[in-house]
Amino acid sequence: MLAGCGNSASSAAAEEESASAASAAEETTEETQAEEVETPADLALEDSTMTMQEAAAMTDVTEYAQEIFGADADPEPVEYPIDTDETLSLVATFPDPLFASYPNAMADCYIYQAAEEKTGIHVEYQGLSTSASSEQFNVMIASGSYPDLIGWGLNYATGDDAAIEEEIYLDLTEYIAEYAPNYYSLLATDDELLATAVSSDGYIPAFFGLTIEDGLGKAGLVIRTDLLEKNGMDKPYTIDEWEETLAMFQNEGLEQPLVMLAPGAIQDDWIAAAFDVAAFCNNFPQSTAPVYVEDGTIKFGPLEDGFYDYISLMHDWYEKGYIDRDFISVNSNWNGPDYSNAITTGNAGIFYSDVGNIGGYIEASEVEGFALEATYDMHADADSVNHFAQFSSKSAGNGFHITSNCENIELACRWGDWWYTEEGSLIANYGEEGNSFEYVDGVPTLTEVVTESDLGMRDALLVYASNGTICCVIDPDAVTSGYAEVDKAAPEIWAEGMDNANVIPSTVSMTAEEQTDANAIYSDIETVCMEYIAKFITGDKSLDEYDEMVSTIESMNIDGYLEIRQEAYDRAMGN
Repeated sequence: MLAGCGNSASSAAAEEESASAASAAEETTEETQAEEVETPADLALEDSTMTMQEAAAMTDVTEYAQEIFGADADPEPVEYPIDTDETLSLVATFPDPLFASYPNAMADCYIYQAAEEKTGIHVEYQGLSTSASSEQFNVMIASGSYPDLIGWGLNYATGDDAAIEEEIYLDLTEYIAEYAPNYYSLLATDDELLATAVSSDGYIPAFFGLTIEDGLGKAGLVIRTDLLEKNGMDKPYTIDEWEETLAMFQNEGLEQPLVMLAPGAIQDDWIAAAFDVAAFCNNFPQSTAPVYVEDGTIKFGPLEDGFYDYISLMHDWYEKGYIDRDFISVNSNWNGPDYSNAITTGNAGIFYSDVGNIGGYIEASEVEGFALEATYDMHADADSVNHFAQFSSKSAGNGFHITSNCENIELACRWGDWWYTEEGSLIANYGEEGNSFEYVDGVPTLTEVVTESDLGMRDALLVYASNGTICCVIDPDAVTSGYAEVDKAAPEIWAEGMDNANVIPSTVSMTAEEQTDANAIYSDIETVCMEYIAKFITGDKSLDEYDEMVSTIESMNIDGYLEIRQEAYDRAMGN
């Protein structure tokens, strides 16, 4: 099943999901940087035959890592499979459409069956449907009846640090140093990577999936190129060119020349970036605030001048029919079938998509001559640069937490650590050789079992591999090896005229106390923003009331919220 957007954007996607001790790492690594000490990633990139695990073993433990783990940390290696009769339990999200074919969720998926065979450790899995996971997770936590491990897609409301301080999650630092030699080696030899795994309060809260290379964005805007060619037009770049293109799509009979998402903005601040502001304010599947950084100062989009200009243009486009009259209800779930159906039936002109979905949309469409390609963000003029690009960098995310209900912490760590072995990471990224992948010229390459699956490539990867959900060393080539050419070309197109100067780095995180205080302030502000933004666009509220919105937000202690966010930013930046 095709979907509008996934975990990326977005990565995506979850705001400030990675924790940080970046300033501490910076202070303790100045000397090693001066000596140009190579990280495991550097060594692995220099020698394509070397795995990250092998490279880590050849790299010295850093001073920063010794501060975190202790100078005497030296976890003993373990042989798999482990001979044990004890079991673990894990809960995580599972896509709604997959339950029909995989009623036991992760237990029915190849990757976790393989993990049990390789590790010797049996895990009882509980899958929560993505659409209801937040509510179910909150009930589970409140009851105290949660399993040994809490996995991907489930976020404690006030953050990992709070979950540790409230004795729901465990701080894994000492356990990694004792029971997880592979995970330890990867973190302890790369300060930049370690800094993203350590929280603001100094904890390592999870066995994370590790991204060890910088890269381009994984989601962006897509356009109907068959209609561009028919009308002799190029991909639009400036605001004026966008206006002309949307008018053309309307004349061609498209119901949604621009597929506007329900919040009244596009995820990752596409389009709004032309006005130098963040505009994406949303509470599904999790709260996302329209905050950004400009010259070291944290700002809130709706309070800035450019936001009025953005909303005015969106209202104008709504009045002209470029945006669906019912976009708030029609596009409330851009992972749902209504979103993908609008695209494949040919009724969408420009829309937001994950990389990897574009080719699937083309194949699923029965519209004659239907063609799609990634397109540029809208820019103020031909020479302007937008500053909200979601480039990827070294980071730690997803994976799983060990809870205070776990009675065998060592076994949980051994299971988690296996995923960082060469074998574990290969299975996590590609699945089973001869089934979901084959070696082509010595390089693992996904087969049609995944790339041509009726499930869609994204969901097929969750069945046969992990698609970046479980902890492992994430191989960015795993997914792209099965992409259509239009998907492979997309990141370079999305990067045109873009930088990430206004994006708050993923290494910025709030402490448990800051997160609690920020949530208490922002929850009501979010409600006000979402109501005003939607009504300004539809005309249910006049733009003459814009100053009223600003005054209302200011009266709700937005300054206090921004002060908290600023302190977190300054701390991470070493200011």
